[in-house]
Amino acid sequence: MSYLAYLDKEKTNTIKANDAFLCFEKSKREYFCPNLGCTAKMTLKSHKGESSHYFAALPSFPHDTNCPYKTYSFVREDFDESAFSLDKLFASISKTPAVKKKHELEKQDKKQSTNTTLKTIKTIGQLYSMCINLDINDEYNDVRIWKILLDERSEQIYIKGICDGIRLIKCEFKGYKKEMSLIYLSSCNRFDLRIHISDELFPDVRNEMYKSRENKKSLIILGDWHKNRDYYISEITSKKQYKILG
Repeated sequence: MSYLAYLDKEKTNTIKANDAFLCFEKSKREYFCPNLGCTAKMTLKSHKGESSHYFAALPSFPHDTNCPYKTYSFVREDFDESAFSLDKLFASISKTPAVKKKHELEKQDKKQSTNTTLKTIKTIGQLYSMCINLDINDEYNDVRIWKILLDERSEQIYIKGICDGIRLIKCEFKGYKKEMSLIYLSSCNRFDLRIHISDELFPDVRNEMYKSRENKKSLIILGDWHKNRDYYISEITSKKQYKILG
């Protein structure tokens, strides 16, 4: 499922599900998967009555095998959006203390959630699902999606490079340097990335990421990225910071 789809087969114009409901409620038109490399055709559906809408692949034109929308669905209404904090999520996953900024503390005071029945985003799989199912200019708890996830949809925004800070990046494995516990990656065929891993974790991480290249699968990595000359680097302190897509 997705909250976004293409209107045309050439995939030049997108539309949000709720807007499609308002514009084409009575028509049985087809839509097209937001993944440029997927041939799925989609139809408009409703979730929890008529207040929320989404796109789902038609059984006769399903998602391609490696399409992320086949695996990573996200129902926004099931999650407590006000509880989301990228800094907190990173701290929890990487086992590092979270440093709250002043504006985040002020926002937290104003938006204390009392809803305990909703889920919260706790894994990078859930984070990735949320990001790809929303438009890159949409906001999730007042943060634009492109500021959370760097992938093929948002790369054009990063003309001047990647700003220092916490970010989820979709990338591909390129190689490693055992003696330095470094793994080399590339994002969008534009950005050179490196991750430094503890000696204890390095063998397992290297082997898993190497297999991702053999199987032609992409990775997502949640890191605190910093520029170092002509590449970007992050420390990896937990295996929960990365995931092989598939």
